[in-house]
Amino acid sequence: MVMYRTRSQFGFTLIEMIVVVAVAGILAAIAYTSYNDSRAQSRDRVRQAQMEQLRVAVELYKDDHGRYPENGCGATASQWAGPTGDGSWNAVCEDYIIGHAPGIDFVPTYIDELPVDPRPRASTSNLNIYYRTNDIGSTYQILHHQTVERLFTDAAKTSPYSRYTRVSPPCNAVQTNSYSVHAEGLGECW
Repeated sequence: MVMYRTRSQFGFTLIEMIVVVAVAGILAAIAYTSYNDSRAQSRDRVRQAQMEQLRVAVELYKDDHGRYPENGCGATASQWAGPTGDGSWNAVCEDYIIGHAPGIDFVPTYIDELPVDPRPRASTSNLNIYYRTNDIGSTYQILHHQTVERLFTDAAKTSPYSRYTRVSPPCNAVQTNSYSVHAEGLGECW
C-alpha cells in the first residue's frame, strides 16, 4: 500500500515562520548596534589622533618660535577658535590656528591641514575641535568639544592617550564628553 502525503504535511507552520523571523530580527538588531558602536569607537580614535597631531604641531611651532601659535578667526586671547560654531563663545573660521607674525604660517608648515570633527555637522554646531592660547603664547589648549561618543573606561585612562582627559564643570561649563589636551603644567581650567 502506497501512502500519499497531503498538502498540509509539506512546508512550515505559521508558528515556525514567526519564530524564524523573530530570531532573524533579534540578530539584525544586535549586528546593527554593534556596527554603530564600532563606528563611534572609530570616530573617537580619529579624534584622539587629531589631538595628538595638533599637540605635536603646536609643540614643534613653540620649539621653532619660542611661543605657541595664535588663535585664528580674529579671536581674542583666551577665546576659543574653531571651524564651526554659533559665535556665542567661540570665533569661527577655517584657519583657527595661525602663526604669531606675518610670514610665519602654521598651516602647511607644521600640519598639512587643520582637522575638523570626523562626524559631519552643521556650520553653526558647537560640536567640533577648538583651540585657544593666551596673549603671550606661553600656553595653549585644544578641545574636542562635546564630540566624544563613547565613555571612558579604566583601560582608556592608562592608554597612551591619557592626556586626553574629560573636562568637567566648572571649566567653562564644558561637558564631560570632550577631549582636551594642553601645555605642560597647565591646569584644565584657565
